[in-house]
Amino acid sequence: MFDRLRLASLIVGSVLFALSTFFWSDGRYGLVGGMLVFYGIGIWAYGLLGVWERIGASRPWLGAVGVLATLLGMLGGVAFGLQGFFGALFDVSAQESLDASAEHPVATGLVLWLLGPILPGSFVLMGLALRLTRLAPTVIAVLVALGGVLFPLGRATRVEFIALSADLFLVPGFFMLALALFRPGRVAVTPDADR
Repeated sequence: MFDRLRLASLIVGSVLFALSTFFWSDGRYGLVGGMLVFYGIGIWAYGLLGVWERIGASRPWLGAVGVLATLLGMLGGVAFGLQGFFGALFDVSAQESLDASAEHPVATGLVLWLLGPILPGSFVLMGLALRLTRLAPTVIAVLVALGGVLFPLGRATRVEFIALSADLFLVPGFFMLALALFRPGRVAVTPDADR
């Protein structure tokens, strides 16, 4: 049952997060996009932690760092999603939001700017860890890592094409990873099996 939920979590969470990009309004998540980020990240987290658990079976320190990075990154992602959600809900313009952030630079820096880059960084780390442990085929590790590299470029520049490009790596990467690690009836893969 746990594996089935992790499989569904990786697929549904990454798809919901990717769908949020289609609801951007002036480079911001907005009401629907923010809601999709909120639920997408909440669902996705369960599967991501399951992947780190598998990685941690052979590389405990790497699994522990990955879990912490994922949790912190997910908090940052939720914060950005809620910023867009509440900005749209209360009809706060992008400039008003930036002005309010400037009045509270430490709090904004800690909640948004410090945690924001950790989520894509955790994807890059996961791709490298998957390759190192050989838990998944190289193509999956590359898709996850490349999605992590493109992710902040699209979100920071607010260029939809770049953000969608990241999603085009992440969604298939996590779909294939879900099947590789958590498909019911699959033969368990031993980490570092071909070493």
